[in-house]
Amino acid sequence: MKNFKKIIAFVIVFAIVASLVVGSTEVEPMGYGVSVQINNSKSATIDKSVTTTATLQSTRDDYWFDYMGPQYAPCASDNTSISPNTAYIDGSTIHMENVPVGTTVTVSRSCYWAASLYGHNIADTKSDSATCTVTCNHNGAKNGSQTCTTSQTCAVCGATTAAALGHSYSWVTTTAPTCTASGTDSYRCSRCGDVSNTRPVNALGHTPGAAATCTTAQTCTRCGATITAALGHNPGAAATCTTAQTCTRCGTTITAALGHNPGAAATCT
Repeated sequence: MKNFKKIIAFVIVFAIVASLVVGSTEVEPMGYGVSVQINNSKSATIDKSVTTTATLQSTRDDYWFDYMGPQYAPCASDNTSISPNTAYIDGSTIHMENVPVGTTVTVSRSCYWAASLYGHNIADTKSDSATCTVTCNHNGAKNGSQTCTTSQTCAVCGATTAAALGHSYSWVTTTAPTCTASGTDSYRCSRCGDVSNTRPVNALGHTPGAAATCTTAQTCTRCGATITAALGHNPGAAATCTTAQTCTRCGTTITAALGHNPGAAATCT
C-alpha cells in the first residue's frame, strides 16, 4: 500500500513538472514558405519576337516547426495567380502570346498554414512573386519593305524597324530636244520613279555644216536637214570661139569654147 501511494505521488509530481515544461515550450518555426521564379529569375525578360513563353519555377516548403521535436502542419490553402489575365499558366509554362509588348506579367503564390497542437494554434501565410517583362527586339518577321514613302515595321509589335527612305530627286531628260522640237526634263526620284515636277527644254536649232557650194547644199551636222540649198553655177562671160564660159564662183565650165565657124573657102587671090 505504501508503494502504491509512492507511485501515485510520483505520477502527480511528474504530471505537474511536465505541464510546467510543456506550458513553457514555444513553437519554433523551422523551414516553410513558398518561392516563385520565372526563367530562374525574380525579374525576367522575354523577347517576344523570339519566344512568347517562359518557364515558371514555383515551390512550396510545408510548415515544419519544433515543438518538443519536429512537427508538421499541412498547407490549408495554396493559391497561384497571374496578371494581367491575357497571360496564363499551363503546368510550368507561362503563355504570353496575347500580352502586349511593354507589359510586365506578375506571377504570385500564397500559402496559408493552420494547425492546433497541444493548445497552440498555428496560423501563418507566406507569399512570393516574380515578374516577366515582355519586350521585342524585332528579330522576327517584318511587315512590308522599306520604300521612299513607307516604313518597314515589326510583325510582332508594329514598331518601325526601318524608316521610309525619302525621295532622291534629280533632273533627268524625259524627251530629248531636237533641232526643231522642244524637249522635256522631269524632276524624278531615282529610287521609285516618282515625278514631282517638269520643265521644258528649248529646241536646239540646227548646227550648220560646210557652206553651200554651187553643187552641194549646206546641211545640219546634227540632223542632216538642208539649211541652204546648193547655189547653182553663176555663169561668167559667154563662151567664145576660143574661151569657155565658166562659173564665176567655182570655175566650173558651163559652156565649152565654141570653136571657129569657117567662112567661104579660100581662093587663089
